[in-house]
Amino acid sequence: MVLWQLCTLEHLRTSSFGYPPPRHGLQLLFWFANDCLQSHVQPEEGDFGFHVFGNVEEEDGGRYAAAASLPPYVRENYNTFAGYDSNNTDRIIISYQSTSRQVEAVYVTEHDDADLGMFRHDGTFQVSAELIRALQNPQLDLSAFLTQMGRLESNRPQDISTETPPLSRDARDAGLRLLEGQRVTSTRT
Repeated sequence: MVLWQLCTLEHLRTSSFGYPPPRHGLQLLFWFANDCLQSHVQPEEGDFGFHVFGNVEEEDGGRYAAAASLPPYVRENYNTFAGYDSNNTDRIIISYQSTSRQVEAVYVTEHDDADLGMFRHDGTFQVSAELIRALQNPQLDLSAFLTQMGRLESNRPQDISTETPPLSRDARDAGLRLLEGQRVTSTRT
């Protein structure tokens, strides 16, 4: 069950999604908001690694052949840093209506290292339409976004911070929406 909805860039920054670097979740979400939602992507056809998620994951190292079509800035840190086994743990899950071609809901999450094939309950958030619009702001490029999130785009291991920003009670109380009774059961990339 998803408990929290991320409504602003600040909520995203304090949520821990995409942390610690070199995880790729922030780049994945930026791509999704700016390229996937703005184009003629067909999740039902498997574009960019989308596939039906039946709460069972076939283990193949967490990679799907169609995911290779993601832009390099999303894929650049897959298993490239020694000691970082979880850089490809972040996922976007969408509720998608194929007949109307409408994305009904967007979620971000991460795999649970302790429970292979499952997602972390405390690391799963619904992404609001307001946050998607903030990510689509034409004045916000990838570099500015990563800087605002406390992450500078870098491939050098010495620049990698392993600190996870805290998900503070204050941040949640400042406008994160509490969701009740929502289930994540649809499609993911």
